[in-house]
Amino acid sequence: MMIDIKLDINQLDDIVRIWLKETLKTVEGNFGYHYVHPDDVKQYRKDIKALKRILDYIGEGNDE
Repeated sequence: MMIDIKLDINQLDDIVRIWLKETLKTVEGNFGYHYVHPDDVKQYRKDIKALKRILDYIGEGNDE
């Protein structure tokens, strides 16, 4: 079965913004509230920084 979805480009932008924000919340939550293996700490910090930079770049970084 195929489902044809017609999306406006602005809707796609909104979907990506929401996905990035939720991903950032998840990564920060995992890093802040769950045990993170010491070998993974550096990567978690890099991931958080990268997600924040992308959100800042698209103008969505500080609107919580």
